[in-house]
Amino acid sequence: MTNLARVFPRRSWYAVALAVLLVTSARLPAQTKADPEDFMKDVIKALFGPNWNLFVSGGATTNGQFLLQRPNLALPAERELTTNTGYNVGIGGGVDILLRTGIRLGYTYSNNNLRFRTNTGDGSDNLDVDDAGTLGSHTIAAEVVRYMLPARAMVTPYASIGFQGTWWTLDNGFPILDPAGGSTQFRLGGLVTFGVQAKMGDHFGARLEATAASTGNPFSGRHSFRAVTGTTIDEPTKVSHTDYRVGGVYYFGKPKMPAPPTMATKNDSKQ
Repeated sequence: MTNLARVFPRRSWYAVALAVLLVTSARLPAQTKADPEDFMKDVIKALFGPNWNLFVSGGATTNGQFLLQRPNLALPAERELTTNTGYNVGIGGGVDILLRTGIRLGYTYSNNNLRFRTNTGDGSDNLDVDDAGTLGSHTIAAEVVRYMLPARAMVTPYASIGFQGTWWTLDNGFPILDPAGGSTQFRLGGLVTFGVQAKMGDHFGARLEATAASTGNPFSGRHSFRAVTGTTIDEPTKVSHTDYRVGGVYYFGKPKMPAPPTMATKNDSKQ
């Protein structure tokens, strides 16, 4: 045993055990319990069964208004700081604790170009500024997912609700923004997701979804990013953040096939 321990360190044994568990799970049926009757047996036990999945995604990202400014106090003209439509990429994992209920934990990175847009109500673009900087976000989110049909149905709509933590980063492409208080701003928020999931095989699926989040504004607070090109007249504490994603899912467990119909016998038909 001592010789084996020298050849295979303890971490190697953990890796082997995890690999065996995943391979074994791929051969077992996934969650079939629709409603919990016993919390420990039906919910907690599901965490240790073949009900896990991994997913990757990518898509487009938009943001709301970060602040409203007046470049010149002598004039009533105003402009808002917002972003263009950028991109996002993500990865995560989840588990179906019940037939129509799951939980998931994911990481998403998004990248957008900051820009000022004239906000005078007359269609003017005199105060527009493009490429005011690059705003990135690193988000970790935890969600409870509810499927309309069983999670492994051929096609099923779903919705989720959860919370997230976001690390905002700022890269000054144009010298009008000042990252005061450090190069990263951390903010908390909530989110909701609506989507549709399609089965592509025993172990694969595809998702199309939209996530709307309301998270802390990185341009608001004592320690925040600042726009130093005018006087800020509105600085909301929350900002909207929307992700549109298409993704792929890998399921470790196989869907359980329905039992074949019972064939009636001649004796049964006579009765």
